[in-house]
This record gives sequence, C-alpha cells and structure tokens, in this order.
Amino acid sequence: MTARLATGLMMALPLLTACATDRYWYQPPAGSASSGTDGTWQGLIREDFSQRISHSAVAGAVGVRCARFQDLITLEVSAGRLDVTLGRSSVVRFDTGLDAGGRFSQQLPVQGDTWIYGGVGIYRNEPTLTIWGQLDPSTGTGSGHLSVTPGENQRIGCYASFRVSQNAGAPTPDKLGAPFKVQYWIDELDKGGDQEFWMLR
Repeated sequence: MTARLATGLMMALPLLTACATDRYWYQPPAGSASSGTDGTWQGLIREDFSQRISHSAVAGAVGVRCARFQDLITLEVSAGRLDVTLGRSSVVRFDTGLDAGGRFSQQLPVQGDTWIYGGVGIYRNEPTLTIWGQLDPSTGTGSGHLSVTPGENQRIGCYASFRVSQNAGAPTPDKLGAPFKVQYWIDELDKGGDQEFWMLR
C-alpha cells in the first residue's frame, strides 16, 4: 500500500465513522415551536480537526495539534442577550448580544493547554477564543463555529463547529465524547512527517 493511499484511507475513516454512528450531528432534533429566539438552545460542539498544517510567509510551515472533543454547548437566550456555556462541566462561560437576525459573535481571552515552540517566535501565546454563529427561530435550530488562537485576529490555531436545537433538551450522554478543552500546540513542521496528513471530521 502506498503512503498516499494509506493517507487517503486515514483521512476518510473518521468521515465514514461519523456518517455511520453520529446521526445526531447530521440530523439534530427539531426545535420546539417558538415566537422568537428566547429559550434554551442546546446541542453538540466538536473539533474540526486534531492536526493541521498552516503556512505563514514569515514562519513558513508549522504544525498545529488540537484537542479532540465532542461535548455539550448550551445557549440561554433572553431579551437579546446570550449566555454561552461550553462543555458539560462549564469549561468556558460568557455572555454576548444577539442581533435581529439571530447572529452573534464574541472574542475573549481564555486559559488552557497551550504551547508554542520557541523557534516559531512570531506568535505570542495569548490564548483567545472566538465564537460566531446564528440561531433561526423559524426552524428552531442554529449553528456556528469556534476558534482558539494565540492572539486576537489570528488565523492559525484550532477550530470547532456546533449545532443546537431550541428547547429540545440536551443530547443524551451516549452522544457526547471527550470533554471540550482549550488547547493548541504549535511547533515547527517535522520535515520527516507526512505533510499531506489532515485528520478531518
């Protein structure tokens, strides 16, 4: 088996497994009938990848390792304000505003398992969480994304996606995986490693 074929199979396996076993993610429960966005929105948040290669004009190619997780996200909405809880153990909690279209975004400093190799000196280790998404009261569902980066307005880092339903209850324990975790490890790219390998989900 060639290295390229092996890499392709490794890339496809998580996708096939997810399609076969994680139906909740692709078909979340329908939200309850509602006259607005107020209420409790709950669902799953999970990482988009656990390893990636990022390219910078200054630093060149660097490797980023991220936590693997599939955990609970809860959004409590009342009168245009949104209280966000990430993780079944409330790893991160904050509040933000919700616009008339159900869109929201927030950026805040966080603490976690973060590390940057000294040879990649252009990045400061100032962990920053950014979340953005949209809630649709007409369908009772919402979705969005989250990133943890080594500073504000940085593209390099770890990313996650979430899907929620309005007033439909939390996912059952069997739908949850590893707990949510703030993490990124940024290092010089191993020249002897497989530079095509991406662990996508």
